Amino acid sequence: MKKTVLIALLFLLLASVPVTAASASLAAGRSALFNHGEPTCSGIIAANNHFRNAVQEAPDNPEANFFYALSRLLVSGLEKGQGPGFTSLLDLFEAFGITRTANDDIINGDIYYNTSQYDGVYHPPLTVPEAGRVSQFFIIQFVSLLDDVLANLTKVNNTIAITLTSFETGDTAVEIDYGDVLIFKSAVNTLKGLMLTIFAYNIDGIDTAELIRLCQADTFKIQNDLIDHYPSALRLISGGAAQLAKAKAALLAAINLTQEAFDYITAETDNQNNDLFSLNEEDIEMYLRTLAQNKEAKASLNEDRPAKFSEGSNDGRYNFNSIFGSASKNPLDLRSSLPPFNTNGGLSWDNIPGTSYLNRFLPDKAEQYTWINGDGTTTIPAPPILSSPTHNANVAGTSVNLSWSASSGATQYWLWARRTSENAVIVNQNIGNKTSYTLTGLPNNGDNYYWMVRAGNSGGWSGLTAARRFFNGGA
Repeated sequence: MKKTVLIALLFLLLASVPVTAASASLAAGRSALFNHGEPTCSGIIAANNHFRNAVQEAPDNPEANFFYALSRLLVSGLEKGQGPGFTSLLDLFEAFGITRTANDDIINGDIYYNTSQYDGVYHPPLTVPEAGRVSQFFIIQFVSLLDDVLANLTKVNNTIAITLTSFETGDTAVEIDYGDVLIFKSAVNTLKGLMLTIFAYNIDGIDTAELIRLCQADTFKIQNDLIDHYPSALRLISGGAAQLAKAKAALLAAINLTQEAFDYITAETDNQNNDLFSLNEEDIEMYLRTLAQNKEAKASLNEDRPAKFSEGSNDGRYNFNSIFGSASKNPLDLRSSLPPFNTNGGLSWDNIPGTSYLNRFLPDKAEQYTWINGDGTTTIPAPPILSSPTHNANVAGTSVNLSWSASSGATQYWLWARRTSENAVIVNQNIGNKTSYTLTGLPNNGDNYYWMVRAGNSGGWSGLTAARRFFNGGA
């Protein structure tokens, strides 16, 4: 019996060693990273080593993975990489003449110095790499770093709750929760998607320093100095189609994560004042507009159709999937799709091809007027004024009537409404020439809803109104 108990105690002790070690590494990492609200370059580098140790000691620890994901991104711009070539952002910075200063304090003083700037003018040093080497760094090294960061963040779930103490921040305590993690993941996926898209096109052999000098002298001409001078420039690289497919997947993930972050943050019921990211009423209105645009971009990517965005009196349609390709079309080969440019660097509009312009990412010349400015003759109406319910009103019952004033010249209205608790858009459609709409089948349980309206006619659509919120019954 004593032997059994002894073995059990020994097993528990050994099992606890990685967790204890990880906790010690985490504590040391947090202390070095935040430094009582006065972060330093050396502290971030030290913190990264501690967080790496914490992940090695406890690979599935959410907090360790979160902080390691953050620190390894920061360190890339603060510490030279290992091995030849460019393996960190600092390596690339130094090639362009931007070096670390002796200052260690990130908040007070500059941590970078441009050694190639004289009298306020940047003079590219001899070490500036040709554009192809820059492309290779971002495709291979930097995107790999982003993938590693995302791999860390996959170990972080919605149970995470980190409190940065006032001792760590040097100010008030700060809470980090899953909403912050989702925002972080969305940002990393966006950056990954952009890098993969931008560098899917050939820039090998381009003299980066020469282009910088031409731009500084205000003599750069895109047709003469780039397109004509470099015959292979901007063509889709070998493996570019597969790279664009990865970029598309990353951008779609970013869109979904942005929605998920909004849903998580707006569903929180605790005090948000100490949260790392929180949303006030103005933030929510802006976020809702972003989500509406994201929905259009997502539809364009998934359905191979133009996304339609409205801002003020202008209306544009862009088929984002024309860049990435689909079952019916190859991905965009930028060079073969570009229109000619004139001597001033502007587009030669009279020579734009009717069907191949940017792989139909933008409408051709004949469609510019109707897709961007409606039919070109009809004035687009102004957004309507919302009438009822008033903002933050509580309307009891299983139905709510939404109403707004008529906009001069409008012949149709678009209504968007969303229920928070179920993360569901319950209306997103053209409701015709009506100035009211009744939501039915509501649960009368205190849930809150957001709604917006825009007005339209043959000229196009107005911008959306400001978002309004109402509550449906409850206690």
